[in-house]
Amino acid sequence: MSEEDVEYKRNVRTMSFVLAAIVITIFAAIFIPPIVNPLHEEFQSSASVNSAEGFQLTVRENATKITEGGAVNMTGLMNNTSNVILNDSTSDQWPYSGLYSYPCRNGWPMGFGIMQGYYTSDNYSLGQLLRLVTPVPEPCPVGGSPPDYILLEPYTPYSIASTASGLERWTLSFSLTTSGYISGNGTGHFSGVYTVILADEWGDVVVTHFKSG
Repeated sequence: MSEEDVEYKRNVRTMSFVLAAIVITIFAAIFIPPIVNPLHEEFQSSASVNSAEGFQLTVRENATKITEGGAVNMTGLMNNTSNVILNDSTSDQWPYSGLYSYPCRNGWPMGFGIMQGYYTSDNYSLGQLLRLVTPVPEPCPVGGSPPDYILLEPYTPYSIASTASGLERWTLSFSLTTSGYISGNGTGHFSGVYTVILADEWGDVVVTHFKSG
């Protein structure tokens, strides 16, 4: 066999290895779940989405990186960014059950969740909500019944909720601080990559992410 033939076969074998590596990489990027293989490494402390109901739904974190075993603070906000009063009838189009909501209002229209792994607004439905370790709420008055509709004032998160008990003044913003999640009979601390989800009862979803460790 000539030297040219040997060199040709060596080049073919090398090219085969390169093509195999490319195929494996593409397969991993497409089919391995985000919890194992984050498709994107963008970490922002806040994100917003414009709802078809006319308001803007915003989630904010205190940090995109926390120490392992540390706590994350999340704030959710519904803000009317228009110059007119929004009259939004209440709905029940929650994308998830089990979201953590504001404990002092019956019928609070938005809630938080955290999922292990990196998910986006396009594939968040693949994730599974963790049972969060939440602080014991201080005693607070709870509305007797959920509202039938919410009036959002222009350029603010202030609103009037119409309930069976009468009109109530609501500020559509609340926060949650959590240091981990329920795991079996104990608790687990954040370690790795996590997705924060804020959703409302009209089906709107906005996500951010944080790393721990």
